[in-house]
This record gives sequence, structure tokens and C-alpha cells, in this order.
Amino acid sequence: MSEASCGGYFEVVPTSLYMRSFEFLYRGTAHIFLDISPIDITLTRFVASRQDDEKTLILASEDLNIKVFNNAELSIEGPMLKEYCIRPERQDSLLAKDYSGTTPFAHIMGVVLYASAVPDCGLAAHSCRTQNIIIGDGGPAAILTDEDLVVPIDNAQGYERSNQNLRVTLIFKDECPIQRLARRLREAYSCTMCSKS
Repeated sequence: MSEASCGGYFEVVPTSLYMRSFEFLYRGTAHIFLDISPIDITLTRFVASRQDDEKTLILASEDLNIKVFNNAELSIEGPMLKEYCIRPERQDSLLAKDYSGTTPFAHIMGVVLYASAVPDCGLAAHSCRTQNIIIGDGGPAAILTDEDLVVPIDNAQGYERSNQNLRVTLIFKDECPIQRLARRLREAYSCTMCSKS
């Protein structure tokens, strides 16, 4: 709705994220969009953001096709990511800048997982969707880090740093919640729409 009306990004998070004594440290949130099949889990979109009184920082990637494996982290290559810094004055904002290699924030207090799956009937129109919200209990639910996949070269620094050599990783505090969400969707694979007809 916000994109259709003005193109803006509006962060929607549980109010509990802003009612802690350490909210100035842990205000980051991540929105993760997934497609679930009987075999694969695919990351299709990623948005991480942090707001304060002066700006909103966003790290985002769309049109992804990244297979998620059975571990407690997600990784996205640097060239797939864009950075945004939204300020009250448009001229002070940075929009869709290529990821520079330093994550603008580390702590992710809340993670919202969105998942969809096509049931066993195979009809995309009958796809089922679910979501899960994870909030850190006394600390972050996940950590956002960047890994410098450096390429050694012969210069003063001894390595080349570029967007091509970077990867951002979201590390979950506990067991990967994506796997739990996938199990929940897969258990409901029989199509409820077809059974009604």
C-alpha cells in the first residue's frame, strides 16, 4: 500500500521493540520472504532496517533465488544488496546505493518471516501463506554481519575490497527459525481449496 501511494518504506514492528531500556542498541528488524517446496527453501526477498529519530537505514535485496540450508544463518552476496538512508529532507537521503561493505547496524531485535508454498495440487492460486515473528528475549534475535571475501593483490593494503567480494550474513541466535516455519507449511501441504470442491 505504501509503495503504491508514495514509494515510501514504513517499518511495522511490534511496540515491544521500542519499550525496552536498550532500544537505542537493538532497534533493527529484518523481514525475510521465503518460498517453500517439498524439497527446497528459497529466499526471495530480504529487508533489514533500523530507525532512529533522524533517519531510517535500510539494507535490501529483491528478486533473490537463494537456497536456504539447514543451519542458523542466511547469507546474501554484496552485489545483490542495495543501501538506503532515508532522512526528513530528500536531498540528504541516499536511495538504492550499491552495498558498500559495512553493515549500517548489527543487532536485529525482531525478525519477521513470510513464507508461501504451493500445496500438493500444484495450483499456484491455491498457495498457502504464513508468517512468524521472532523477538529477542533480553537481547537481539539475530546479528547482521558482513564478511569480506578479499582477493589478495599487490598494493599497499595487500587486498582488493569491492562489492563483488562481500557477503552479508544474518546469524540467528537460536535454531534457524526458517526450518521450523518450513516444517509447519509442509505439514499442511494437502490442498484445503481442492478438498472443498
